[in-house]
Amino acid sequence: FFYFLLQKGRPLMMGKYDKDVQSRIKKLRDNGASISWHTAVAVARSIIEVKDHANLHRYNFSEPWARSLFIRMNLSHRAVTTGKLTMPDCLISEVKMSFTREIAKLVTDNQIPDDMVINFDQTPIQYCPSSRYTMAPKGSSKISINGAADKRSLTALVAVTMGGGILPFQLIYKGLTERSLPKSQYYPDSFHVLANQNHWSNEETMLDFADKILKPYINSKREVHGQDKPCLLIFDQFKAHLTQSFTEKVQELNGRVVMVPPNMTDYLQPLDLSFNKSLKNFVTNEYNLWYSEKVAHIDPDKPESHKQLCDVIKSGVEMRDLSGVWLTKAYEHYQLPAQRDIIVNGFKAAGILDHCVSGPIEDDPFADLVTSEC
Repeated sequence: FFYFLLQKGRPLMMGKYDKDVQSRIKKLRDNGASISWHTAVAVARSIIEVKDHANLHRYNFSEPWARSLFIRMNLSHRAVTTGKLTMPDCLISEVKMSFTREIAKLVTDNQIPDDMVINFDQTPIQYCPSSRYTMAPKGSSKISINGAADKRSLTALVAVTMGGGILPFQLIYKGLTERSLPKSQYYPDSFHVLANQNHWSNEETMLDFADKILKPYINSKREVHGQDKPCLLIFDQFKAHLTQSFTEKVQELNGRVVMVPPNMTDYLQPLDLSFNKSLKNFVTNEYNLWYSEKVAHIDPDKPESHKQLCDVIKSGVEMRDLSGVWLTKAYEHYQLPAQRDIIVNGFKAAGILDHCVSGPIEDDPFADLVTSEC
């Protein structure tokens, strides 16, 4: 069906090599690989480079072709499902109103500029951010891919501003010495990269964050806005944020603080509403591109090569170094003017930006509201 040749330079389909592509994808899937259209294209290209290199430029390596391949293989897009605690709408509305009013009042009273309204948050970044999606036989109930249960990760402490800016990352790796860190050339000098026993934020890492990330940034902005200009910090009630020593650091920075109410980060924390997901998607995409390149270089004459390809991600050193490369690329990517909306949209979704623009509301619209639901 797909074995036909189009004239006048139009692209070739896979033809007689279609079965070779299917066979190699099946071997990858059987060994637990995550299968995407990127993977299929990499497999097809590697086969044609060997078997029909002279016509390589005429083959149709595209996403639509990959979709037709998956249909012929009876594979569909599958993902695991997760549950999420829901909150009553009236409770969300009331807490959101109180939260945004407090921020708007501080911003208005202190004339705090957008680039000094800062939200920071910790987010885990997996060494092997295997996609939650793969291609599997229709109707299959057990879906597994290599790396899906891999828990190795680092903690990225990310800070963004209401103006759409992004501060250098603090990256915390697991380890006891500097040998546990990626090589220094993988990230810029402005990053703060360290290791501790469990790669978690704690009182010590938060003090380092204040001294090495927040302080240089805030000082640079005060050169523009005035040395007495306060900043506003928005963060959740993670225990490392609540220590006396970190509170004193914030006071030294002339910082005002508004904390996200408990159990409301999914609704009110700007980073959780936009940027964190985008950052993880960026790293996952970099991982998939890297993985696809590995797929393109497997040796079809060596049966064990498929397993070796899937096992390569077990190398902690290699994946740790790659995480430094990918996060540096992400930081550079999100500094581009075209990406600022991704950050700003988090502040919009939380209701913070619009409330700051319109100014604080003096009257509480919920003062006389009584409902049994809440």
